[in-house]
Parts: sequence; C-alpha cells; structure tokens
Amino acid sequence: MKVMIRRDSRFPSPQKKMNIQIDNKKISEIENHQVLEMSSVKEKAAVSASHFASNSNKISVSDGDEVKLTSRKINKLIYFLSIFMLIVTPVLFGVSQLNQALLYDVVPFNTYISAVAVFLITLSLSGIHMYRLDIVTSGRNVS
Repeated sequence: MKVMIRRDSRFPSPQKKMNIQIDNKKISEIENHQVLEMSSVKEKAAVSASHFASNSNKISVSDGDEVKLTSRKINKLIYFLSIFMLIVTPVLFGVSQLNQALLYDVVPFNTYISAVAVFLITLSLSGIHMYRLDIVTSGRNVS
C-alpha cells in the first residue's frame, strides 16, 4: 500500500515538523509544503499526525490515497485571541496596576485577563485536535 501525505499548515504553525503515525507508531516527520510518500504492507491503516501535545484526527487510508494535513481554524482563532489579549491587557489597564498588585497583594482585573490569555495559549498546545487530516484523492476503485 502506498499513501501520499501533503502538508499545507499555514499560519501559525508552518515552522513545526509534524510527526506522522501509522497505527500509532511514529513513521516519519513532515515539514510544511512537503509531500511524503509512505508504504505499508497492510491494505488499510490508521494515519494521524502530532506535534508536542497537539494532534490530528485519525483517518483510515488504503492504497493510492492522497491525504492533506492542515491547521484547523480554531488553532488560528486561539492563537490570535491569545496574542490580542496579551497586547491589549497592559494597554487597557496599565502596567502600574500590575505593580500595585505585586506590592499590595491586590489582584486587578488585568491579571485575570492575562490568566485567560495564558489558558488559551495552553489550550492551543493541549491535546485537542489542532490539525486536520483529509483524504483528497481516494485510490479506491468505485464501480
């Protein structure tokens, strides 16, 4: 069985190498805009991709399938929302409130917003499916 995997993960994660797994075993790594052709002795296999704690869905592939690996829209949304919150928090509430919080043990509202931003960044790195595998061209003969 031969399967072709094409990666087109645009912003925010094009620089990361993704691990490609067949039947939960790491087979190879793939970079952005790279095409990887893989062979297996099985007729069907479960393919997935991962990086650090982020992963993709698992799909069943067979001989001649072409698979596309992309970033999900939620990945981009979480990334931009996190950056936005980290930039806007000091502008809206000022750095002086954070200094007061450190001196007087008062927790201002901007600290909570910063915590939410850190949570969103952590969420983007967590185990939710941040990448998507889709079969673009099927090698199966449909009669």
